[in-house]
Amino acid sequence: MMDKDLIRKKRSKTSSSQRNKQSMPAQDYTLDRMTPREKEIFLLTKKGLTSKECAAAFGISVRTVEIHRANIIQKYQVKNIVELVYRSNQALDKGKKLH
Repeated sequence: MMDKDLIRKKRSKTSSSQRNKQSMPAQDYTLDRMTPREKEIFLLTKKGLTSKECAAAFGISVRTVEIHRANIIQKYQVKNIVELVYRSNQALDKGKKLH
């Protein structure tokens, strides 16, 4: 009985958080909150480059690229970089500039 209640609460929280993310305005996904290096990493990632390729492009370690990506994910409160790419594309589709 207790497990069912716990599962129901978890599902409710998950659904609520998904609805909140889906309803966030597109302008929240512009690059305004990124540092210059985070923007560079994000734009290369958006083009399909791996962490290793980004690291080579900037002469930094793969771990540094991963830290930048983690910071981006945290700032934009997305699950992963792929979700941010998707959201930024939505912003572009709505006429927002990425900066």
